[in-house]
Amino acid sequence: MFFERYNKEVIEPFAISVIAKSFDTKYAQYIHPTDDDNFDYISLDGLHAVEVVLVIPENEKKAYEYEVQLSKGKMRLRINRIKDAVIKEDGSLLSYYGGSLRSLIASIKEVVNKKCNKAKKRKATKSFETVDLCVCVQDGSLMDLHSYRIAGFDFSESQFDNIFFITPSYFFRYSKTTGFEEYLRIV
Repeated sequence: MFFERYNKEVIEPFAISVIAKSFDTKYAQYIHPTDDDNFDYISLDGLHAVEVVLVIPENEKKAYEYEVQLSKGKMRLRINRIKDAVIKEDGSLLSYYGGSLRSLIASIKEVVNKKCNKAKKRKATKSFETVDLCVCVQDGSLMDLHSYRIAGFDFSESQFDNIFFITPSYFFRYSKTTGFEEYLRIV
């Protein structure tokens, strides 16, 4: 059965739940605003916000698109678009190349920069005491805490008080005062 693991309606509640269970229970009280041009979650008092974003390697995106189309009953899908894809008799994916560490790091830098620009614009129209970013990273657990520390990330000028990183195996938090820290990932 196909699971829409990269659907926004799945990722965002998952992210806020992991943050609440792994870092601070106050995040469990955050709500999803009805305003589409806002952060993904806002505290009840409207003073704190969280933005959630997903980082997926390009080949993983292609594999996911293939799975979506296959689940809808589409036939004659182009498997050659997915690097190193191996399929089962029923056409479902058995395995494929996930992506390189270098491209993953570049994607994280790009998405954080993009979200910083959005946060800056949003903060200009409404005042928040804190704004956090949660980056859900589909990395095949390639990166541990040490990897994040040496990856060359420079978030010192970011708009975010905390940047959370949720991977399939880890939960990290970056803050300007403490740098990268690892917390037990509780799902």
